[in-house]
Amino acid sequence: MKDKALIQFPTDYTFKIMGEASPEFEKEVLMILHTQFPNMSEGSLKLTYSKGNKYLSISATVHAENFEQLEETYKACKANTRVLFVL
Repeated sequence: MKDKALIQFPTDYTFKIMGEASPEFEKEVLMILHTQFPNMSEGSLKLTYSKGNKYLSISATVHAENFEQLEETYKACKANTRVLFVL
C-alpha cells in the first residue's frame, strides 16, 4: 500500500486484482469493492483475461474519500483465497 502521505483525498484510485477466472472470483471481488465503495459504477471496471483464459485481472477505478477505504480494500482482497495478487 502506498504511503498515505503521498495521496491527497478525495481521489480516484485504481486497484488491479488478479485471480483464476471464475464467476465466483468476479462476484467476490465485486462484493469487496462495493463494501467500501457502494457508489462504484460497473463502468469503472475493466476485465482482462489471460491468453489461455485461465486468469482474470479486474482493474477497478474507485473514488476514495480516505486512506482507510483503500487500506480496508487491500486487507479484504489479501484475506480472500480466490485473490492471487492485488496491486
